[in-house]
Amino acid sequence: MSQAIGKTARINQNGLTILVRVENAKLSYGSVRYLVTPVSGTGSVWVDAGRVSFENSQEKGNGQ
Repeated sequence: MSQAIGKTARINQNGLTILVRVENAKLSYGSVRYLVTPVSGTGSVWVDAGRVSFENSQEKGNGQ
């Protein structure tokens, strides 16, 4: 999980694909969740790892 912190990723939010940065990670009720902030914009939100696609990688929300 900690390897994802600081990486750039994409998430889908209501039909939009948003470029985000992973700020933190946690295990919640057995599921990995990431705290993400937009690369351009403000705010942050916890999202399930399955919604996160990492840049320059073939990982997709597997907590690595």
